[in-house]
Amino acid sequence: GSQPRWPWRQKEVPVTDPTEVASPPETATQPSPPAARPEPHPLPPPPPVAVRGADDETASPPPPATAEEPMELTDLIRASRAPKPAPASQPAPVATQPASAPAETAPAPSPVKIERPGASRPPVPREEVLSTSALQVNNRYITVDEILRSAGPALVAVPTNVSESTYRRRIEQILQEEIRARVSQELVHEEARNRLDDDQKKHVDEEMRKTLEEMIAQAGGSQTALQTRLAAEGANLDDVLAEQRRKLTIQLYLQARFEPAISVTRKMLWEYYRAHPEKFSSETKVQMRILAAPFSAFLPADAANPGEAEHDAARAAARKTIDAALGQLGDGTEFAAVAKQAAADIKARHEDRWAAVARDFGKVCVEKMAENGGLWGLARAGSFIEPKVEEAAFALKEGQVSDVVEGKYGFYVVQAAKVQPGRTVGFEQAQAEIEPILRREQYDKLRDDYFRRLLEGATIVHTDKFVSLAVDRAIERYYRK
Repeated sequence: GSQPRWPWRQKEVPVTDPTEVASPPETATQPSPPAARPEPHPLPPPPPVAVRGADDETASPPPPATAEEPMELTDLIRASRAPKPAPASQPAPVATQPASAPAETAPAPSPVKIERPGASRPPVPREEVLSTSALQVNNRYITVDEILRSAGPALVAVPTNVSESTYRRRIEQILQEEIRARVSQELVHEEARNRLDDDQKKHVDEEMRKTLEEMIAQAGGSQTALQTRLAAEGANLDDVLAEQRRKLTIQLYLQARFEPAISVTRKMLWEYYRAHPEKFSSETKVQMRILAAPFSAFLPADAANPGEAEHDAARAAARKTIDAALGQLGDGTEFAAVAKQAAADIKARHEDRWAAVARDFGKVCVEKMAENGGLWGLARAGSFIEPKVEEAAFALKEGQVSDVVEGKYGFYVVQAAKVQPGRTVGFEQAQAEIEPILRREQYDKLRDDYFRRLLEGATIVHTDKFVSLAVDRAIERYYRK
């Protein structure tokens, strides 16, 4: 897997071996599939946070830019929950930074002393041992199960018909992205709960009421039935509603914080329009229906190195076939029907050896004729392998049929099944399309800058084994089920 590059300054605290102090027993939980949560009020996924390096002598050294191997893992970390007086000969307690109120300029994080495994250290009280199954964001702890629950839909979508090592690499990337997003969300949520006014909180309450009503309706009209269904999926109603409330709170707070600062002028619209002409114009495209008599399809199947006489004979047979097909079209037979019959006749020449015929462009044409009457996809000028066929098609009006066209690989008759004219959208019409793009760009920049300030002032503690544990549990839950 790739080495995580966290967008925060990673804080470390002294570690202790499991043999020194037994960690508190954890309640075993059976992995369960992610809850199928309704999305009556869709919310945008949490935006990614830009990864940045940090040169801080109190922080762990950032990973090398070229590193691809996973970080070394530790077993346990100890977080000081309450500073206690220590003898002069004992190392000072770890300094932890309380959650700081977000501001335009966030204070620098408090120094954190680093102590590596094996160093001399005093006994550690039991209550200071923190399991690697949790990640600390200020005063909040995020568990591996929470990460798996929120990443559930993405994890379910990962194909399992691959090797375990391939599967592991894919889900590790998903989980690392989810951790980054969840840390940012947690910091925003912490501030949002303290900053939303009463009207905004009432709006969240009303949206949650609607959400619950829709969930109950989808479960058959009973809250008991809803709870039973969620329990069968390994979830519970309180967790689902809490997650939805968290998303709504974050969304409303970010909108209220940034939207008043966003403005789009006519000059900005014009500059974007001129810089992206390809977004407001398109080329003419034609969907061709092609009836083909490829030279290669008329060569003897057992001729390893056909000579000039055999090539001449194949060319004559191909011409005879295409002329007969054109005659049928002239008599009013539908193009697709003629193409399918021609394909059947060509295959019959090879009897049961058609599958052994080399798959060149001619064979592709015959197969398309047999499958869908020779219909190809929309194509722009200059994209087709037979330029003369394409040139003939672009000269036709929709529905018209060409005469016989001789190309490099055979004889053809082409029909312009569909003509999609090119278009150019004028500036006045394009403004309605451009404005939301510019607003989103400004919003993303304001949001990312805000996230960076929050991260700089936050206390974030985790071990590298957090990701490894999440990956192991995801494999157990989704890959080995």
